[in-house]
Amino acid sequence: MTGAGPGRLAGVIEHHSYRTFADCTTKCVRYAAAGAGQAYARGRRASALDVLVRPPVRFLRQYVLQLGFLDGAHGLVLCGFAAAQVFLKYAELWQRSRAGARA
Repeated sequence: MTGAGPGRLAGVIEHHSYRTFADCTTKCVRYAAAGAGQAYARGRRASALDVLVRPPVRFLRQYVLQLGFLDGAHGLVLCGFAAAQVFLKYAELWQRSRAGARA
């Protein structure tokens, strides 16, 4: 291939974001805490309803609308982790919101 234009790759590219479930869990907790901190700093607040509703919505969006089910059991697990991260984020944001309201 010559030039700087696009071309075709001869093989398949596989991307593995996590080596183990422990890696995934650690990253999930870290990202949830960071997301809650950023949201709180921007003035966002959360309620118990956010904690209850947003995780299943995330799961359904990724698993159904974004076709995560096509990845079989792996897709199911990853969509579950995504929903868990949303749960942790909004639980942390809710806790900060309640603490801020009491201060």
